Amino acid sequence: MGNQSLRKYLILGLLIAFSLIGVLSGCEKKEYQQAQNEYDRQQLSIGEELQWKSSFGWRYSSQGESTDSDKIGYFTQEEKTVEIWHDILSEEDFFVLINSRARELTEKYPEEEVVYRINGSTEIDQFVQLDTDKEHQLYIRNKDSVYTFYGEMDSEGWQNFLEEWLFTSGLNWDGLTVMKEGGTVSDTYTGYKGAGMRSMIQCGESCMRIDRYVALFRRQEKGFYIKSIDEYDESKMDEVFLFPVEDYPKYNNGEKILAYFRVKYSDVYSLKAYLWGERTLGNFEESMLDNIFYEVVDSKGVHGIFPWDGEFYEMLDCGKSDGYDAVFWAKIQMGYNDYSFFSWTQDEDGSVSQFDLLTNTHFYRKDLGGGEVIRILAEKTEETSEEAGNDDYYRVRIYDEKENELLQELQVYSIETERSPFLFEDFNADGYLDLTVIVYYAAHNTPEHHYIFSPSKRKFVELDSELDYGARVDHETRRLYFHFHFLESYGLEVTYQWKNEMDYEVVKRFLHDGVKDGVLVKIARYENGEEEILSDYIYSYEEYVERDDIWGTYYEDFIWEKEVTDKSTGKKYMIRYAEGFLSEEAELNKEIYYDGRVYIYDEDTYLVSMTHSGNFSESESIEWKDSAGDKEQALVIHYADGGESTFYLSELIQPDYQPAG
Repeated sequence: MGNQSLRKYLILGLLIAFSLIGVLSGCEKKEYQQAQNEYDRQQLSIGEELQWKSSFGWRYSSQGESTDSDKIGYFTQEEKTVEIWHDILSEEDFFVLINSRARELTEKYPEEEVVYRINGSTEIDQFVQLDTDKEHQLYIRNKDSVYTFYGEMDSEGWQNFLEEWLFTSGLNWDGLTVMKEGGTVSDTYTGYKGAGMRSMIQCGESCMRIDRYVALFRRQEKGFYIKSIDEYDESKMDEVFLFPVEDYPKYNNGEKILAYFRVKYSDVYSLKAYLWGERTLGNFEESMLDNIFYEVVDSKGVHGIFPWDGEFYEMLDCGKSDGYDAVFWAKIQMGYNDYSFFSWTQDEDGSVSQFDLLTNTHFYRKDLGGGEVIRILAEKTEETSEEAGNDDYYRVRIYDEKENELLQELQVYSIETERSPFLFEDFNADGYLDLTVIVYYAAHNTPEHHYIFSPSKRKFVELDSELDYGARVDHETRRLYFHFHFLESYGLEVTYQWKNEMDYEVVKRFLHDGVKDGVLVKIARYENGEEEILSDYIYSYEEYVERDDIWGTYYEDFIWEKEVTDKSTGKKYMIRYAEGFLSEEAELNKEIYYDGRVYIYDEDTYLVSMTHSGNFSESESIEWKDSAGDKEQALVIHYADGGESTFYLSELIQPDYQPAG
């Protein structure tokens, strides 16, 4: 019995000893791991913010010294792994690498959209993400040290890694949180495909987008600097600065704001102010004036000044290539209205345009041409319109700017509230600007009134109401192209020719109107008041939609036409030939580039077919060969360069053609 007790105590003692050894070994292992992690943090931490350590289930392990590769460690969580690599790269080489990797991903995943994101902080020089659905790359560059995080996992797993490890550091710069603490920034982006790189600086829940690909991106003492280059033309380059400001003007009225910015930017020539939100003038409140996005343009570029998260910031796009994309997209992505409620612009000739939609006042100083410089003041009145309700009229006073003489007073009608209704354009192509008043902006068929300036009367004269819709002016020919569409199967195209200040005449008319059996197309041209029908036919709806040559015949000015008889059938046809000079192509072809077209009509003016003759020099002569015997009838076009084109009638008329009706 005694021996059994002794044996029992010995076994118990051994168990306790082994347990103590296990505990001590575990503690030693834990202490070793902590020491290793501490060493890694000292060696690899950026500042005191970004730490290589286990966090929220992601365990960091050092790669050790047993490998010659640049891989320094990895994070693991269950079956997910994020590898970490290290390199030494200059800023320029860093972005060469980034853009190269983005292209590689685009080629590797042609069906996916490669996402390119840029973030920044005071602790990190550059921070870039490249993402696809299954492959993710994160680059951190600081003082020429570049750390690459690489993970092959779904987007949810990758976001989990970023949110649970990297973004928990709350990296930020000067009060503007670029990486939101405890979570990612808003996931709004565009892809790498298309016309070059489209990248973003992500600011809280807003994104500031820069077109083309990013060549440089660095933090400065205050703010960020970004340089982007056109992917196809490196001479086209943009530079953008983003930085906090202390002085932000609160909007009180347009004149005071204009005075403020003209002092701050000595050569400003454009100022616009935007309210936050969509269609904000319809539900305007005074408190909305505390959140204004100002867009200022001067010789340096475009400045965007705006409040964000209790602070104030300025973005400067130096605009060294076409367009000011950074400021524009910042405004749009931050949720500001598309249209400014206050606008002031000054042209090189001293012309000024200014409007304030909050007070419904408009001011213009315009050089109309011919030495006529006028000043226009327009204010909304309490006059009413039976057509559209209250407050639809403007009192417009027109002054001679030099003599300060009141030339004219008009009462004009407009119900437009989101944008200025006043435009200046040379509507009658006589060299003097005319006044156009938009009734309201529409996607199609915008209704508008036109007031033609008469230099002989020194007044604006209202045009006939038949021109109260959109039209395009050809200033060389003094032609006016009127366009009205109501439905796909109904529309009216009219070409007018200006004769003098106010007189015009119809040159061509194209009516297409849905009827019971299809679409009626009636095309007519006019000369000396006489109408000639080119086409008067009802097409099936399907044929009308499919054939754009039905439209083409309206726009042509035919330089040759002839009625011919097909000897094989006895049927009559009208052949018409048009020719147009293509200036853009001629620049590359010794100033010679004409586009010739042949149109064929049957005797009922039905367009049978159309053929394009190709591009040649200007035609010198055109003849119809009405050959006898077995020789085919043909149209022959002789060109100034000695060449010629022959079109046989049997080829112009489709063999299976059957006249309708």
